[in-house]
Amino acid sequence: MKKRLALIVFPWLLALILPAMAATPLEGEPPLPEEISYVMLKGVVTSYGGAPAAGWMRTYAVIGEGAEVHTIVLPSGIPEEPPSPEENFTYSFLYVRLDNASIVELNYTGLDDLYISGVWSVYNVTFNYYGYENFTLNIETVISEAPGEMLVTNEWSLFTISIQEVPVIAGTVTLVVQRDFEIPQCDVVVDGEVNLWDLMATAQAYGTTPGLPLYDFELDFNFDFVIDIYDLLQLSIELGKEY
Repeated sequence: MKKRLALIVFPWLLALILPAMAATPLEGEPPLPEEISYVMLKGVVTSYGGAPAAGWMRTYAVIGEGAEVHTIVLPSGIPEEPPSPEENFTYSFLYVRLDNASIVELNYTGLDDLYISGVWSVYNVTFNYYGYENFTLNIETVISEAPGEMLVTNEWSLFTISIQEVPVIAGTVTLVVQRDFEIPQCDVVVDGEVNLWDLMATAQAYGTTPGLPLYDFELDFNFDFVIDIYDLLQLSIELGKEY
């Protein structure tokens, strides 16, 4: 059913995007706006509670108004080899989410590039797989609506997330986008536009869940732990948008 749905939706989305696609390449990074209103960050987690860890972070902030922060933490790191399709295995991670932001400012403390404060929730997510086709999902709340903050420092290169009663999460920022207009969030290939390449990457991972080959948190735009029709629809809304 999933494959059949993808075959129906994918040509429809192609029909939407192909007439609007421009053949001109991205001509470098645009200059920073005089007044930064929107910030999008992506990064990788490098430590959890001071110990080496892996993971992924995405932040979308509207300065002075609000923010979204989603972070995945793999305390044991990324598995060296993917499991075989016939193998039973478990894939677990921490999902860290900003529920509500109270402060979203640039250079708020005098030591940061971006400061976000608010209430956060942390979940322990476990997928138990019985081959690639069958699984059970268990989500346990580690902490809910706890005060915490995120700081981006060192000229936008490092980030830390500190939440009450949760080990500190730290990592490296890999992408910084600052604009005075709304930034589209579905440019997964990072070429300055939501286009066919983003659509192809998302469609290729259609139907996958965390722990399976081809699944990528970067493509799970609504963070429901499956690449599905809702992610394709969100991408289709942003098709053709540039930044």
